[in-house]
Amino acid sequence: MTDAIEHLRLQSEIIPDDLLAHTSPVGWEHIAFSGDFLWDRAAKATGRKPLNLSAKQRVA
Repeated sequence: MTDAIEHLRLQSEIIPDDLLAHTSPVGWEHIAFSGDFLWDRAAKATGRKPLNLSAKQRVA
């Protein structure tokens, strides 16, 4: 989430720190569409993923 916030701020987006206190960097890959908790997916350490930016956004 830090990378996304940094990217947005570099694009002159205003991201108030007081609102960030109410967010969570929790991943959701381990929760199925039905709401079931998928233990095998939760156990895998995936590390940080790159931001999903278009080629135009990566250049900016």
